Amino acid sequence: SVGSQGESNVSHGCINVSTSNGQWFYDNSKRGDIVEIVNTVGPPLPGTDGLGDWNIPWEQWKAGNASI
Repeated sequence: SVGSQGESNVSHGCINVSTSNGQWFYDNSKRGDIVEIVNTVGPPLPGTDGLGDWNIPWEQWKAGNASI
């Protein structure tokens, strides 16, 4: 999908980057770093479905599970 990245929606849920960009991301990020994916189609997954916990807004996440 490298040739289509940035031109068409070829992702099925991953962040869909080239191997070299993926390596850069791996080398330059730490566990817990916040990543915001923008310009995607469809609604975010709810944070309570077991798959979309990363879609919980930061302020809600910081408040703890009681606010979900």
